[in-house]
Amino acid sequence: MPAVRSTRKRSWRSSRTRSSAPQGAAGSLPDRPPTLLPHETDPMQKSLGLSIFVSLLPAIALFVTFLAFPFATILMTSFFEWNAAGMTFNGGANYLELWDSRSFRSALQNTAIWVGAAVLIHVPLAAVLAMILSRRVKGWKVFRTLFFLPNIVSYSALAIVFLGFYNARYGALNMLLEDIGLGHLQQDWLFQYDTALYALIATWIFHVGLYMIIIMAEIASIPEDMYEAAVIEGASEVQQDWYITLPLLRNVIGTCMILTVTQSLIYFEGIFLTTKGGPANASLNMSMATYRAFETFDWGEANAIGMHIVLLGVVAIVLIRHVFRIGERDFD
Repeated sequence: MPAVRSTRKRSWRSSRTRSSAPQGAAGSLPDRPPTLLPHETDPMQKSLGLSIFVSLLPAIALFVTFLAFPFATILMTSFFEWNAAGMTFNGGANYLELWDSRSFRSALQNTAIWVGAAVLIHVPLAAVLAMILSRRVKGWKVFRTLFFLPNIVSYSALAIVFLGFYNARYGALNMLLEDIGLGHLQQDWLFQYDTALYALIATWIFHVGLYMIIIMAEIASIPEDMYEAAVIEGASEVQQDWYITLPLLRNVIGTCMILTVTQSLIYFEGIFLTTKGGPANASLNMSMATYRAFETFDWGEANAIGMHIVLLGVVAIVLIRHVFRIGERDFD
């Protein structure tokens, strides 16, 4: 009999423990989410992925319509002899003809000179002007407006201005040379073989104000206490710009380099409205060569030139990103 009673007590205690333990655990720990099988997907995650895809559809549609499809079309038709008579596949004949063409080699050389001017003059000049005006020198707002103004004036109006400025008979440049005793340097700047390209590049540099504004905006974001500490250490303004401003402008200068190089590769309006690539292809660039091919209904060759422009742009962007380490945060 005592043995039976003892067994009952143990049974009662064990049952009490079994019934109370889950309640205590449930009161202190949250319920576990149900475990998904390998082939199952979390409904919330699936809904989020669907919403992201739907929100990206407009961007994807625009990318395919205005970039991917035109690029694929240009690439495909560059291997065809395509004119008003129809399309005939000719392999790489368009490219071979271009490389054998003296006018195309002139266009390639002139485009390279234009890109070099953009890299060595355009952006460095914009950076220097931005650093000077960011110091709030006297009249800096007026100069900022004047430098930026050519970017909002139409190319046709600027072309008329520069045609008059460079005119051989009554142009302001030749009159200025005459007044300062350098009349022997007077010439027809836009229509002489040795000067046409460089005269056009000089007009394009007037658009430096756009990059100046971009760099000024980046300078404004640099903390003032860095310059205050430099002043306490005895650094001059030139030293502040060299050791503080320029390193912190690496990303934005690299971005401006990409923008100006790509614009110089496709620059067309100023050349078309002034020299049209002349004289004797002296100012012909890749974009103007593309236009000439379209004008003669040689659309396959025009698209082959376009592929050269795309390739040069991609190579330039990759090199600039590597040199300026765009996107990296370290300044070693």
